[in-house]
Amino acid sequence: MNRAHLTDALRSLTISRGYAFTTSPEASMPGLAASYPAAWLSPLKLNSVLGRRHGRITYSVKLHLLHQAMRLPPERRSELCDKAERDLLGIFSDLSLDARVALVDNLRIAVGEFSLTPHGELSATAEAEVVTIF
Repeated sequence: MNRAHLTDALRSLTISRGYAFTTSPEASMPGLAASYPAAWLSPLKLNSVLGRRHGRITYSVKLHLLHQAMRLPPERRSELCDKAERDLLGIFSDLSLDARVALVDNLRIAVGEFSLTPHGELSATAEAEVVTIF
């Protein structure tokens, strides 16, 4: 229930920012990431459950934002890095406003180029602990 809600919330937040959304293991990314800009959600990892009928579930969330960067000048790649970072901050900030999300914690963002697919992408990857309420 919380896993599906969290995935749906992330789907809505990324699509509203113009990203094509996919959720699948990262090993599938080179073959499936074909439409850019893209948002790629790795399968959520359940870290802990507190409570029985009411309580909290903590998930590790890893979200990649991908932009086509092949043959772009360095200035444009820098602009895309900035945009992807701002989009990730906005996505997780908006996620923290969700009624079932108690906390977004330990948010880390890293930017990379040409590291996830053979398509020549620029990527920004966010990892966070998301505490949900049930």
